[in-house]
Amino acid sequence: MSRGLVLKIVQRSFSLNSPSTSSSNASFIDYSLSQGIFKDFLPKIDYHSHGFIEKLNEDLRSVHLIEKKIASVRNDLRKCFDPEIRLVPIGSAANLLLNNSSDLDLVLLPFKNSRQWKDFMKKFSENEQFRMSYMNKINLQLKAKKIGFSHDPYYKARIPLIRFFSKRWLQVDIQFGNIAPIRSSLFVRTCVEYDERVGLLIHWLTNKFQEAGILSSKNLKFSRYHVNILVIHFLQAIPYPVLPQIIQLSPWLSTKNDWNNAVKVLTRQGSVYVPNCSEVPNEQSVGALAVQLIDYFSQIDFHTNAIDTRGNVVDKLENDPLHFKIVDEFFAEPTCRVSEAPRLLTDLFKKLKEMVVQEKYEELFKYHQLEKKIKNKEE
Repeated sequence: MSRGLVLKIVQRSFSLNSPSTSSSNASFIDYSLSQGIFKDFLPKIDYHSHGFIEKLNEDLRSVHLIEKKIASVRNDLRKCFDPEIRLVPIGSAANLLLNNSSDLDLVLLPFKNSRQWKDFMKKFSENEQFRMSYMNKINLQLKAKKIGFSHDPYYKARIPLIRFFSKRWLQVDIQFGNIAPIRSSLFVRTCVEYDERVGLLIHWLTNKFQEAGILSSKNLKFSRYHVNILVIHFLQAIPYPVLPQIIQLSPWLSTKNDWNNAVKVLTRQGSVYVPNCSEVPNEQSVGALAVQLIDYFSQIDFHTNAIDTRGNVVDKLENDPLHFKIVDEFFAEPTCRVSEAPRLLTDLFKKLKEMVVQEKYEELFKYHQLEKKIKNKEE
C-alpha cells in the first residue's frame, strides 16, 4: 500500500443524508450515534485512523519476505507430485491479506474430475485406513524431496492435515480435498480486491481482536476468517453499502459453479473483476467506517441473532446462546466454534463503543504491534 493510496483513503468524505441502497434486512439498526459523532469529530477520527494506516504500512513492509518464502515453497512442492495433483493456496496466502505472521495453508486436490474427487472424499472421510495410507504416502513424498521438517500427519484432527516447516522456516499446513476453504478464500479475495478500504478495515478490526486477546484459532478463539466475515457482512449491510451483493454479482463464487474455476484463479493469482453497480458510491473514510462498524455491531444481539455472508441478520434457528452463528454458504458445518463467542463479541464492541462515546480516538486507532511467528532470516 503506497503513501498516496493511504492519503486517498483518509480524505474520503460522505453525506449523512445519502439514500439507502442496501438490500440488507438490518433496518433495525439506528445510526444516530455514529452520525452525531461525525458532525463534530470526523476530522479527528480521520487523523488518528490515518496514523493507524501508516503504522500498518510500516509493519507490512517486510511482507515481501513472506511472499518470497511462499513462492519458494510452492515451487518446491510442485516438484514433489505429478501434475495431476494440485496444491491450492487458501487463507491469507490467497486472499490478499498477507501479514508478517502468515503461514502457508494449502488444499491438496488429487483429481480435476468432479466424480473422481467425490469418490476420493467419500473414502478419505469415511475410511480411516484409506485416510492414513494416503496421508502417509504424501508425507513420504515430502520427506523424500527433503523440502522441510515434517511432523507426523494429523490423521484424526477435525480437519486432517500434514504440517511441516520449510527450509526457510515457514509453517506449511496441507489439508486434503476440501473445496469450501477454496471458495471462501476466493470470496474474501474478491471483496478485498473490490475496494481498498475492505482490507484496511479488516486489518484494523483484526488488530482490535488481537489487542483484546481473543484472536487465536489454535487456542479455540476467533480466527482471521471470522473477522473477515464480520467486516464483509457489515460493508454489505449498511444503508449506503461499500460492497454490493458480491456473491450475486460474481458467478465464480456460486457454489453451483465448477470449483475448478476457483482453483484456477487462486493458483494463477490473477485479478478478479467485479462490476461496480452502486448507484450512489460510498466515499466514507476508513475511520468513519470503523466508527459506523462499532455502532452497527454494538446493536446486534449475538446470543439470538446470526449474520450471513450477504449482509443479512437472521434469527438463530437453534437455541444456542454460547456460540456465534455465521450463515456461511461455503461451509456445510458451522465455522465458528468459539466458546461463549456471543459474550466475547458483545464485550469487545461495548468496549470499542465506549471509546467512541468518550472521544478516545487515539486509543481506538492505536496500532497493536504484531508479533512475528518466525523471525525472517533475511532481515
